[in-house]
Amino acid sequence: MNKTPKEYDAETKAYFETLPKMIQENIIMSAPDVNCKEDLERCVQNLLDNQK
Repeated sequence: MNKTPKEYDAETKAYFETLPKMIQENIIMSAPDVNCKEDLERCVQNLLDNQK
């Protein structure tokens, strides 16, 4: 089961909280499989690449 931002480890949660609200909401809605900060960084990069 995918983790919600509340379930992220401290480092991943801290990074998530620095993201713009629009990106945070998109991540919450898409419920990606995030297990570490690097997973979240890849997810953010994919979102940004798809917005081009």
